[in-house]
Amino acid sequence: MNWGEMATIEELETQLSALREELNALRSTPTAGSSHGRVLSRRNLLRAAPVAAVGVGIAALSSGTATAAQGDPLLLGESNDSGTTGTSLSGGSASGFTLELDGPGLQAHGLDVGGLNVTDEQTVLNGPPAGGGPGLQLNAPVQFGAEGSNGLDGLDVLGQGSGIGISVNWTDETSINGLETHSPGAAMALTTHTCDLLNLETDGGQVTLKVNGTTTAIDGVDIGYAGTKRAIYAESLASSNINGTITGVNDGTRGIGVWGEQHNNSGAGVGVVGVAGTLGRGGKFTGGQANIQLAAGAAATHHWTGTVGDLMVDASGRLWYCQKSNTASVAAVWKQLA
Repeated sequence: MNWGEMATIEELETQLSALREELNALRSTPTAGSSHGRVLSRRNLLRAAPVAAVGVGIAALSSGTATAAQGDPLLLGESNDSGTTGTSLSGGSASGFTLELDGPGLQAHGLDVGGLNVTDEQTVLNGPPAGGGPGLQLNAPVQFGAEGSNGLDGLDVLGQGSGIGISVNWTDETSINGLETHSPGAAMALTTHTCDLLNLETDGGQVTLKVNGTTTAIDGVDIGYAGTKRAIYAESLASSNINGTITGVNDGTRGIGVWGEQHNNSGAGVGVVGVAGTLGRGGKFTGGQANIQLAAGAAATHHWTGTVGDLMVDASGRLWYCQKSNTASVAAVWKQLA
């Protein structure tokens, strides 16, 4: 081929193949003063320069998308087509690697990260287009928004202002007969072993949970607890607080503000307990029709058993008060009040 003439891509590829073979031969030939066979002298390096020149020429004549075959390098500044298997980047040390981004930020489809520091303000992570795996899998320590990883938190988001640290928008658009239904999908799933599931702290802000679907027919919060303590514990620490630590408000025409149930029938459980200090009251009830209502039971009269202080209404509407608790062989003493 005459280098003064315009060469075709096929001719350049042929020349590149020949130069690559020559380069491989040079690499396998030891140079003076070296005991390693794969070291290029300055003279041989200059002889290998046309290989890079032809490669650059072919890349310039090709389109903007780099079609990468399996085993080809990752080309920066180009759109790299996927190979047959995944591509991984390793930092080569315990601290992982650092990406310093300037401009459009980081955009990844299916990313598995261990020890990553992303400092750019714009980071876009999209899940794999064809599914089959998580869009982003973080292996601690990973930190976004700060210089370097602190080695403690799996994900540390630092910010200021009215923005949102983490925003998740998820939908499955599932409905049956016009009613929104619960599905296996979730905006966020948290799973822990032996450690706390969720730790929320705020210095004056609110922790807000809203279910905005007016046709939703499921519970707003569903907690399944298998331990031996309380499923929910709340404590108000301000001595001047006169509001309810837990308040239930229902706007339904026959709604219930607070509902308490005890399901185990093998013991003397209690549906709702109210305890106050030495100057307080265990319970306080007000209502437009009545302060409190005792629903009539199915029993024809008072029970054989009873505990001092019990009140009950039998099937006939009679009100009974227990004056003395029963023993193993002696029945409780009840007095009819109405």
